[in-house]
Amino acid sequence: MPRPMLSRLLARLEKEEVIECEVEAARDSLTKSFSRKLHLTTTLWVPLRKGSEIIGMQSASHRGAKRFSRRHKRIARGISQIASLALGKAKLFEELGRANRLKEDFVNSMSHEIRTPLNIIMGYNELLREGAFGALTAEQIHALQRIDKSAEELLDLVNATLGFSRLQSQRSPVSVGEVRVAEILAELEVDAHHLNRKSSVRLEWQLTPALPSLHTDPVKLKMVLKNLITNALKFTEEGVITVAALPQGSGIEFHVSDTGIGIAPEALPIIFEPFRQVDSSPMRRHGGVRLGLYFVRQLLNLLGGTVSVESMLGKGSTFRVWLPLHPRQ
Repeated sequence: MPRPMLSRLLARLEKEEVIECEVEAARDSLTKSFSRKLHLTTTLWVPLRKGSEIIGMQSASHRGAKRFSRRHKRIARGISQIASLALGKAKLFEELGRANRLKEDFVNSMSHEIRTPLNIIMGYNELLREGAFGALTAEQIHALQRIDKSAEELLDLVNATLGFSRLQSQRSPVSVGEVRVAEILAELEVDAHHLNRKSSVRLEWQLTPALPSLHTDPVKLKMVLKNLITNALKFTEEGVITVAALPQGSGIEFHVSDTGIGIAPEALPIIFEPFRQVDSSPMRRHGGVRLGLYFVRQLLNLLGGTVSVESMLGKGSTFRVWLPLHPRQ
Protein backbone atom coordinates (compact mmCIF):
# COMPACT_ATOMS: atom_id res chain seq x y z
CA MET A 1 0.00 0.00 0.00
CA PRO A 2 1.26 3.53 -0.66
CA ARG A 3 2.56 5.20 2.50
CA PRO A 4 0.14 8.18 2.33
CA MET A 5 -2.81 5.79 2.77
CA LEU A 6 -1.27 4.53 6.04
CA SER A 7 0.09 7.85 7.25
CA ARG A 8 -1.76 7.89 10.62
CA LEU A 9 -0.79 4.31 11.45
CA LEU A 10 2.82 4.86 10.42
CA ALA A 11 3.02 8.01 12.54
CA ARG A 12 1.96 6.02 15.62
CA LEU A 13 4.35 3.14 14.84
CA GLU A 14 7.24 5.61 14.71
CA LYS A 15 6.71 6.13 18.45
CA GLU A 16 5.19 2.85 19.65
CA GLU A 17 6.48 -0.72 19.36
CA VAL A 18 3.02 -2.33 19.28
CA ILE A 19 -0.39 -0.88 18.50
CA GLU A 20 -3.65 -2.64 19.30
CA CYS A 21 -6.77 -1.10 17.87
CA GLU A 22 -10.41 -2.01 17.36
CA VAL A 23 -11.59 -1.90 13.78
CA GLU A 24 -14.52 0.43 14.51
CA ALA A 25 -12.18 2.87 16.24
CA ALA A 26 -9.67 2.93 13.40
CA ARG A 27 -9.34 6.34 11.74
CA ASP A 28 -7.74 4.95 8.57
CA SER A 29 -10.65 4.28 6.20
CA LEU A 30 -8.66 1.88 3.99
CA THR A 31 -7.64 -0.27 6.96
CA LYS A 32 -11.17 -0.19 8.37
CA SER A 33 -12.71 -1.23 5.04
CA PHE A 34 -10.22 -4.09 4.62
CA SER A 35 -10.78 -5.35 8.19
CA ARG A 36 -14.56 -5.27 7.89
CA LYS A 37 -14.40 -7.34 4.70
CA LEU A 38 -12.55 -10.07 6.62
CA HIS A 39 -14.87 -9.72 9.69
CA LEU A 40 -11.98 -8.65 11.91
CA THR A 41 -12.67 -6.93 15.21
CA THR A 42 -9.25 -6.21 16.75
CA THR A 43 -5.85 -5.84 15.06
CA LEU A 44 -2.33 -5.79 16.45
CA TRP A 45 0.21 -3.79 14.42
CA VAL A 46 4.01 -4.12 14.80
CA PRO A 47 6.57 -2.22 12.67
CA LEU A 48 9.27 -3.98 10.63
CA ARG A 49 12.42 -1.90 10.72
CA LYS A 50 15.76 -1.55 9.00
CA GLY A 51 17.67 0.51 11.53
CA SER A 52 15.32 3.34 12.42
CA GLU A 53 13.41 3.17 9.11
CA ILE A 54 10.05 1.40 8.94
CA ILE A 55 10.16 -0.89 5.89
CA GLY A 56 6.92 -2.76 6.51
CA MET A 57 4.26 -3.73 9.03
CA GLN A 58 3.21 -6.98 10.60
CA SER A 59 -0.36 -7.49 11.73
CA ALA A 60 -2.38 -10.10 13.61
CA SER A 61 -6.15 -9.90 14.01
CA HIS A 62 -9.02 -11.44 15.97
CA ARG A 63 -12.44 -12.36 14.67
CA GLY A 64 -14.82 -11.81 17.55
CA ALA A 65 -14.65 -9.65 20.66
CA LYS A 66 -11.19 -10.64 21.89
CA ARG A 67 -8.20 -8.73 23.12
CA PHE A 68 -4.48 -9.47 22.75
CA SER A 69 -2.62 -10.47 25.91
CA ARG A 70 0.81 -9.21 26.93
CA ARG A 71 2.17 -12.61 25.93
CA HIS A 72 0.68 -12.19 22.45
CA LYS A 73 2.30 -8.78 22.12
CA ARG A 74 5.69 -10.12 23.30
CA ILE A 75 5.53 -12.92 20.72
CA ALA A 76 4.51 -10.42 18.01
CA ARG A 77 7.53 -8.23 18.82
CA GLY A 78 9.84 -11.27 18.64
CA ILE A 79 8.44 -12.32 15.26
CA SER A 80 8.75 -8.78 13.94
CA GLN A 81 12.44 -8.66 14.93
CA ILE A 82 13.13 -11.92 13.08
CA ALA A 83 11.13 -10.72 10.06
CA SER A 84 12.99 -7.38 10.05
CA LEU A 85 16.32 -9.24 10.12
CA ALA A 86 15.24 -11.53 7.24
CA LEU A 87 14.09 -8.58 5.12
CA GLY A 88 17.32 -6.72 5.87
CA LYS A 89 19.38 -9.72 4.76
CA ALA A 90 17.27 -10.13 1.64
CA LYS A 91 17.91 -6.49 0.78
CA LEU A 92 21.63 -6.95 1.45
CA PHE A 93 21.67 -10.06 -0.77
CA GLU A 94 20.00 -8.07 -3.56
CA GLU A 95 22.59 -5.30 -3.20
CA LEU A 96 25.44 -7.84 -3.23
CA GLY A 97 23.99 -9.36 -6.40
CA ARG A 98 24.04 -5.95 -8.07
CA ALA A 99 27.59 -5.37 -6.84
CA ASN A 100 28.69 -8.75 -8.24
CA ARG A 101 27.14 -7.96 -11.62
CA LEU A 102 28.94 -4.60 -11.66
CA LYS A 103 32.20 -6.36 -10.71
CA GLU A 104 31.79 -8.89 -13.52
CA ASP A 105 31.06 -6.13 -16.05
CA PHE A 106 34.10 -4.21 -14.82
CA VAL A 107 36.39 -7.28 -14.99
CA ASN A 108 35.17 -8.18 -18.49
CA SER A 109 35.58 -4.61 -19.74
CA MET A 110 39.01 -4.08 -18.17
CA SER A 111 40.25 -7.47 -19.40
CA HIS A 112 39.35 -6.51 -22.96
CA GLU A 113 40.80 -3.01 -22.61
CA ILE A 114 44.09 -4.36 -21.23
CA ARG A 115 44.45 -7.32 -23.61
CA THR A 116 44.03 -5.24 -26.77
CA PRO A 117 47.06 -2.93 -26.31
CA LEU A 118 49.02 -5.78 -24.68
CA ASN A 119 48.61 -7.98 -27.75
CA ILE A 120 49.80 -5.07 -29.92
CA ILE A 121 52.88 -4.64 -27.70
CA MET A 122 53.63 -8.36 -27.96
CA GLY A 123 53.15 -8.29 -31.73
CA TYR A 124 55.56 -5.42 -32.30
CA ASN A 125 58.02 -6.98 -29.88
CA GLU A 126 57.99 -10.19 -31.95
CA LEU A 127 58.55 -8.20 -35.15
CA LEU A 128 61.53 -6.46 -33.57
CA ARG A 129 63.06 -9.76 -32.39
CA GLU A 130 62.63 -11.25 -35.88
CA GLY A 131 64.55 -8.31 -37.39
CA ALA A 132 61.63 -6.80 -39.29
CA PHE A 133 62.94 -3.29 -38.53
CA GLY A 134 66.63 -4.01 -38.89
CA ALA A 135 69.38 -6.06 -37.30
CA LEU A 136 69.68 -6.09 -33.50
CA THR A 137 72.57 -6.53 -31.14
CA ALA A 138 72.65 -9.39 -28.66
CA GLU A 139 71.97 -6.94 -25.84
CA GLN A 140 68.90 -5.57 -27.62
CA ILE A 141 67.56 -9.09 -28.29
CA HIS A 142 68.01 -9.95 -24.63
CA ALA A 143 66.07 -6.84 -23.59
CA LEU A 144 63.23 -7.72 -26.00
CA GLN A 145 63.09 -11.26 -24.61
CA ARG A 146 62.65 -9.85 -21.11
CA ILE A 147 59.87 -7.55 -22.39
CA ASP A 148 58.18 -10.53 -24.04
CA LYS A 149 58.38 -12.61 -20.85
CA SER A 150 56.87 -9.83 -18.73
CA ALA A 151 54.12 -9.20 -21.30
CA GLU A 152 53.20 -12.90 -21.32
CA GLU A 153 53.04 -12.93 -17.52
CA LEU A 154 50.75 -9.89 -17.57
CA LEU A 155 48.54 -11.52 -20.22
CA ASP A 156 48.35 -14.70 -18.11
CA LEU A 157 47.31 -12.57 -15.13
CA VAL A 158 44.54 -10.87 -17.13
CA ASN A 159 43.28 -14.18 -18.52
CA ALA A 160 43.38 -15.78 -15.06
CA THR A 161 41.38 -12.91 -13.54
CA LEU A 162 38.78 -13.17 -16.30
CA GLY A 163 38.58 -16.96 -15.91
CA PHE A 164 38.21 -16.63 -12.14
CA SER A 165 35.34 -14.17 -12.58
CA ARG A 166 33.55 -16.53 -14.99
CA LEU A 167 33.94 -19.51 -12.67
CA GLN A 168 32.73 -17.51 -9.67
CA SER A 169 29.64 -16.37 -11.58
CA GLN A 170 29.09 -19.91 -12.95
CA ARG A 171 29.13 -18.62 -16.53
CA SER A 172 31.29 -21.42 -17.84
CA PRO A 173 29.06 -23.83 -19.82
CA VAL A 174 30.24 -27.38 -20.56
CA SER A 175 30.31 -28.48 -24.21
CA VAL A 176 30.62 -32.27 -24.31
CA GLY A 177 32.15 -34.04 -27.32
CA GLU A 178 34.19 -37.12 -28.15
CA VAL A 179 37.82 -36.63 -27.13
CA ARG A 180 40.71 -38.80 -28.31
CA VAL A 181 43.28 -38.73 -25.54
CA ALA A 182 46.24 -39.19 -27.90
CA GLU A 183 45.23 -36.10 -29.87
CA ILE A 184 44.84 -33.97 -26.71
CA LEU A 185 48.30 -35.00 -25.48
CA ALA A 186 49.81 -34.31 -28.90
CA GLU A 187 48.37 -30.77 -28.84
CA LEU A 188 49.66 -30.26 -25.31
CA GLU A 189 53.12 -31.46 -26.32
CA VAL A 190 53.28 -28.71 -28.96
CA ASP A 191 52.06 -26.09 -26.45
CA ALA A 192 54.46 -27.28 -23.76
CA HIS A 193 57.39 -26.94 -26.15
CA HIS A 194 56.73 -23.18 -26.23
CA LEU A 195 56.07 -23.00 -22.47
CA ASN A 196 59.29 -24.73 -21.42
CA ARG A 197 62.14 -22.20 -21.46
CA LYS A 198 64.41 -24.20 -19.15
CA SER A 199 67.04 -26.25 -20.92
CA SER A 200 67.58 -28.18 -17.67
CA VAL A 201 63.99 -29.51 -17.68
CA ARG A 202 62.86 -32.31 -19.99
CA LEU A 203 59.24 -33.24 -20.71
CA GLU A 204 58.26 -36.88 -21.27
CA TRP A 205 54.93 -38.16 -22.59
CA GLN A 206 53.55 -41.60 -21.77
CA LEU A 207 50.37 -42.94 -23.34
CA THR A 208 48.84 -46.38 -22.75
CA PRO A 209 47.98 -47.87 -26.19
CA ALA A 210 44.35 -48.22 -27.33
CA LEU A 211 42.88 -45.88 -24.74
CA PRO A 212 39.10 -45.44 -25.13
CA SER A 213 37.70 -42.06 -26.11
CA LEU A 214 36.44 -39.67 -23.47
CA HIS A 215 33.13 -37.87 -23.72
CA THR A 216 33.87 -34.56 -22.09
CA ASP A 217 34.62 -30.90 -22.84
CA PRO A 218 37.93 -30.94 -24.78
CA VAL A 219 38.70 -27.26 -24.14
CA LYS A 220 38.27 -27.58 -20.38
CA LEU A 221 40.24 -30.85 -20.25
CA LYS A 222 43.10 -29.19 -22.10
CA MET A 223 42.95 -26.23 -19.69
CA VAL A 224 43.17 -28.60 -16.71
CA LEU A 225 46.24 -30.42 -18.03
CA LYS A 226 47.92 -27.25 -19.30
CA ASN A 227 47.54 -25.63 -15.86
CA LEU A 228 49.14 -28.67 -14.20
CA ILE A 229 52.03 -28.70 -16.70
CA THR A 230 52.55 -24.93 -16.26
CA ASN A 231 52.53 -25.39 -12.49
CA ALA A 232 55.12 -28.19 -12.75
CA LEU A 233 57.36 -26.06 -14.97
CA LYS A 234 57.14 -23.15 -12.52
CA PHE A 235 58.41 -25.20 -9.57
CA THR A 236 60.93 -27.45 -11.35
CA GLU A 237 64.40 -26.03 -11.98
CA GLU A 238 65.92 -29.23 -13.35
CA GLY A 239 64.95 -32.83 -14.06
CA VAL A 240 61.93 -34.36 -15.73
CA ILE A 241 58.22 -33.58 -16.00
CA THR A 242 56.19 -36.61 -17.03
CA VAL A 243 52.69 -36.48 -18.47
CA ALA A 244 50.89 -39.84 -18.64
CA ALA A 245 47.42 -41.23 -19.42
CA LEU A 246 46.10 -44.70 -18.53
CA PRO A 247 42.74 -46.43 -18.03
CA GLN A 248 41.39 -46.37 -14.49
CA GLY A 249 38.05 -48.01 -13.65
CA SER A 250 35.23 -46.41 -15.63
CA GLY A 251 37.41 -43.53 -16.74
CA ILE A 252 40.89 -42.33 -17.61
CA GLU A 253 43.54 -41.07 -15.22
CA PHE A 254 46.11 -38.45 -16.19
CA HIS A 255 49.35 -38.02 -14.24
CA VAL A 256 51.54 -34.92 -14.23
CA SER A 257 54.72 -35.66 -12.25
CA ASP A 258 57.74 -33.43 -11.67
CA THR A 259 61.10 -33.49 -9.91
CA GLY A 260 60.63 -30.01 -8.47
CA ILE A 261 60.78 -28.55 -5.00
CA GLY A 262 57.73 -30.44 -3.70
CA ILE A 263 55.03 -29.41 -1.23
CA ALA A 264 55.05 -29.74 2.55
CA PRO A 265 52.33 -32.08 3.94
CA GLU A 266 50.71 -29.31 6.00
CA ALA A 267 50.37 -27.15 2.86
CA LEU A 268 48.55 -29.74 0.72
CA PRO A 269 45.03 -28.80 1.95
CA ILE A 270 45.33 -25.17 0.74
CA ILE A 271 46.95 -25.50 -2.68
CA PHE A 272 43.60 -25.72 -4.51
CA GLU A 273 42.28 -22.54 -2.88
CA PRO A 274 42.28 -19.27 -4.89
CA PHE A 275 45.15 -16.79 -4.38
CA ARG A 276 46.99 -19.19 -2.06
CA GLN A 277 50.59 -20.26 -2.37
CA VAL A 278 52.68 -22.24 0.08
CA ASP A 279 54.48 -19.65 2.21
CA SER A 280 57.97 -21.11 2.10
CA SER A 281 60.88 -19.11 0.77
CA PRO A 282 61.69 -21.33 -2.24
CA MET A 283 58.07 -21.21 -3.48
CA ARG A 284 57.50 -17.54 -2.67
CA ARG A 285 60.18 -16.65 -5.24
CA HIS A 286 57.77 -17.79 -7.96
CA GLY A 287 55.25 -15.15 -8.96
CA GLY A 288 51.83 -15.46 -10.48
CA VAL A 289 48.24 -14.84 -9.42
CA ARG A 290 48.03 -18.35 -7.88
CA LEU A 291 44.79 -19.43 -9.53
CA GLY A 292 46.00 -22.35 -11.67
CA LEU A 293 45.25 -25.18 -9.23
CA TYR A 294 41.98 -23.51 -8.21
CA PHE A 295 40.95 -23.57 -11.90
CA VAL A 296 41.90 -27.24 -12.11
CA ARG A 297 39.58 -28.27 -9.28
CA GLN A 298 36.69 -26.02 -10.38
CA LEU A 299 36.87 -27.20 -13.99
CA LEU A 300 36.98 -30.84 -12.89
CA ASN A 301 33.90 -30.24 -10.74
CA LEU A 302 32.13 -29.14 -13.92
CA LEU A 303 33.38 -32.22 -15.80
CA GLY A 304 32.54 -34.69 -13.03
CA GLY A 305 36.20 -35.52 -12.41
CA THR A 306 38.59 -35.46 -9.46
CA VAL A 307 42.12 -34.31 -8.70
CA SER A 308 44.56 -35.49 -6.03
CA VAL A 309 48.22 -34.82 -5.27
CA GLU A 310 51.17 -36.65 -3.74
CA SER A 311 54.32 -34.73 -2.89
CA MET A 312 57.58 -34.77 -0.95
CA LEU A 313 59.66 -31.72 -0.17
CA GLY A 314 62.75 -31.67 -2.36
CA LYS A 315 61.59 -34.70 -4.36
CA GLY A 316 58.73 -33.41 -6.50
CA SER A 317 54.96 -33.78 -6.90
CA THR A 318 52.48 -35.94 -8.79
CA PHE A 319 49.00 -34.65 -9.64
CA ARG A 320 46.40 -37.25 -10.63
CA VAL A 321 43.32 -36.26 -12.61
CA TRP A 322 40.51 -38.76 -13.16
CA LEU A 323 37.67 -38.26 -15.64
CA PRO A 324 34.73 -40.60 -16.38
CA LEU A 325 34.42 -41.97 -19.92
CA HIS A 326 30.90 -40.54 -20.07
CA PRO A 327 29.55 -37.49 -18.24
CA ARG A 328 27.34 -38.17 -15.26
CA GLN A 329 23.66 -37.34 -15.75
